[in-house]
Amino acid sequence: MRSLILLRSAAKARRRQFEEMLRNLDLTSKSQRRDDTNKDKQSGDGVGSVRRSPPPHLREWWESYTKGLSKKQAAEPPKK
Repeated sequence: MRSLILLRSAAKARRRQFEEMLRNLDLTSKSQRRDDTNKDKQSGDGVGSVRRSPPPHLREWWESYTKGLSKKQAAEPPKK
């Protein structure tokens, strides 16, 4: 019984803390746009997807899957 009371009071304290945090957020201010100061520094290397070949036991499945996707894209009308 006592542990249940402690859990409830801890939950209430967390809720009060969360509500206080929400009150302190400045949601009424206009959003600001960040300038990209690193634009000149970016070279295109680094972050991005690295396409790796699938394991040998999945290679045949992967090739048929990607061929099916390209056929599907070619058959669909262009999106506006």
